[in-house]
Amino acid sequence: MSSVLQITYNADDHDLQDRLPSWQAQIANLFITNTLTDTSELSAAVDIYQFGEIIGGAVSFTPSQFVRTKQTIATSGIDHYLVHLYMKGGFNGVAGGTDININSKDIAIFDLGSTLHTAASSSETLGFLIPKHLIAKNGVSQIPTGTKVDGRSMAGAILSSYLFNLYANISSVNQSNVNTVADSLSALVASTIKMQIDHNEYLSEPLSQALRQRAIAIIDANICNRDLTPAYIATKLKSSRTHLYRAFQSDNGVASMILERRLLFAFRALKDPGNHKLSVASIATNSGFINPQYFSRVFRNMFGITPKDAKTAPPTISAVTDTLTISSLLATSKNYKRLV
Repeated sequence: MSSVLQITYNADDHDLQDRLPSWQAQIANLFITNTLTDTSELSAAVDIYQFGEIIGGAVSFTPSQFVRTKQTIATSGIDHYLVHLYMKGGFNGVAGGTDININSKDIAIFDLGSTLHTAASSSETLGFLIPKHLIAKNGVSQIPTGTKVDGRSMAGAILSSYLFNLYANISSVNQSNVNTVADSLSALVASTIKMQIDHNEYLSEPLSQALRQRAIAIIDANICNRDLTPAYIATKLKSSRTHLYRAFQSDNGVASMILERRLLFAFRALKDPGNHKLSVASIATNSGFINPQYFSRVFRNMFGITPKDAKTAPPTISAVTDTLTISSLLATSKNYKRLV
């Protein structure tokens, strides 16, 4: 018996007035989406599979906007890379604050722990969600969000061919080789990044990237500690403040990252049903905030709602889980089956 789980979705299976809401619900854990044409012209289809820790397959859509906000990041529990081959179509947008333009045959790699705002033309794509730890074990500690792999380059041609053939043959994957296939894809993506970046530049990056990852681990482990500061982290890492700031330069500094991680922690705590008896003030304190008014202000600035609204609003997505599954990615879909 195959261990590959399949989910299919087609907007054309829904009544005209239901197509956009159904499509939005299908990808709510990934993106906020809206059509860029008349609603009656909307078309979208999904045919994806889960093999090992990776989820991927074919996705097509008419002109659409895709947005990943801080709130989407906080609520989705998805912190993977999205490797996205555009066989037809493309998009313009901003990924993590950097402009990106993708044309037909190009591959875009997104860090889903970062924000994204794109406007896509009518497109046919192959997309694969890969856990970051599978990439990291192949010697690439971080892929900048919005990385573009030119489809005309050697690296792009090799990766594109692999993705296409993987999708064409994925239904034959069984229990004995499912993890091998997932590892092979992860290794190829990591190798593509190494080929993409100038060798000398790449060699200079790992130290800064490693410092960043170690610092984030200290932040997460000390999220409730009110003494958590850039100086505290620098002392723990035995690093200079200058080196530490350089590692977080794209995040506007270490203090900004501390605040962001605390707010994400607080958001998840507010939405956790197990904390329903805790007050907003208690959750703020447990997240390392001293001043409730300041907490409320920065929370609203980041997520667009008040902490009270976040706590009392009914859940609109599945609960955050440590392991991404196909059923949580497409929570409302009923069109899934295990291939035999």
